Amino acid sequence: RYPNDRPVPVDVPDLAGELGSGWVDLDVQPVGEMWLDQALLLRLDDGESHTAAAGWDGGIYRAWALDDQVAVVLATAWDSEGDAGEFADAMARWIEGSGQAATVLAPEGATVRVLLASDAGTLGALEDAAA
Repeated sequence: RYPNDRPVPVDVPDLAGELGSGWVDLDVQPVGEMWLDQALLLRLDDGESHTAAAGWDGGIYRAWALDDQVAVVLATAWDSEGDAGEFADAMARWIEGSGQAATVLAPEGATVRVLLASDAGTLGALEDAAA
């Protein structure tokens, strides 16, 4: 699809200051449908991952670090609210039972944000910063 269907620009602002003193911007990278599909395949079966990644319309992740703590926001845009809901549900299943400090924020229209962290305290700080 890509040559004929340009992705929607998605941004994650630098939250280092909101996370607290000493946090640094670690990485920022666009993510595509295949990237999301492959990430979902780490914990979901082929059918679930392919269905959840279909309808992708843009995405980016941004990460921050403080010593051994890491915080990540994955922001995605979808062709429809239904596609966003499918991805959010799949990400919730991906997180469930993994022991990962992570949460899927409620979709906002056709966008979904996922927060991932190295530990529960960092996730709480990230939730506050991303609010």
